[in-house]
Amino acid sequence: MKRVYVPTVVMALVVLVLGSSAGGMDMKGKASVEVDIGYDAFTFAGIGDWYNAWAAELEFLGWTVVENRPPNQAIPYGIKFKYGLSPRLGVTASAGTFSSTGKLASSLSGADLTIDTTVSSTVFGAGVQIVLIDPPEFNIFAEVEARYWMVAYDESWWETGATTAAKREAGGSKIGGAIAIGGEYFLRNTSISLVGKIGYRVGKLDQIATRRDDFGSSEIGEPLQTIDPVTFHYKDMQIDLGGWGVSFGVCFPIFAKR
Repeated sequence: MKRVYVPTVVMALVVLVLGSSAGGMDMKGKASVEVDIGYDAFTFAGIGDWYNAWAAELEFLGWTVVENRPPNQAIPYGIKFKYGLSPRLGVTASAGTFSSTGKLASSLSGADLTIDTTVSSTVFGAGVQIVLIDPPEFNIFAEVEARYWMVAYDESWWETGATTAAKREAGGSKIGGAIAIGGEYFLRNTSISLVGKIGYRVGKLDQIATRRDDFGSSEIGEPLQTIDPVTFHYKDMQIDLGGWGVSFGVCFPIFAKR
């Protein structure tokens, strides 16, 4: 799934909603807050290239690579405000954060070299939620969101005997999107519901601006460099935020009754 045509998805869902009758879980005029935790998978190909290139170089020089684990997963946390415009259509506004870590560890004759990497992000979103199916106790819904990611990259190099780490730091931002399908179960005798979703994100930073580079391979303010593991030439570091994810949460009403 390389492209997600959000306008097409939105139009198809709106047509479905307008052609459906309202069910028992009427969204109109209701506001609620949803708190989520989940699991996101990432590719982070640019960071993976950096790890693989250094692993190959270290092995060529006689080092033993003990661990090669670039950042590729995260536990995101988020909060979402929802307001119903009609029985089946609502608008959403969200904020969240995640942090993904990686490690490249190697050794040679009692000496150790470790690269620790962290990719972290704060994300804000706005979109729509559409109820597709709504029996009395639960509903099935779809969500489409535009998202704005602010990303920070931190890399630390530790060598045996060193008291401080050599560092590379960079950051950037990107507008992207996300779609999800999920279910909401309404607990009996309460106004609280349980929510579960599976979703797909789209958003890629073609470069990130260097904030610090103790090795001098990237100028401050210029794109942070990585190494192509095939040609060993420098190229701009990319961070792909796209991929699949799942989340689970609890939804609390602010006002209005079901």
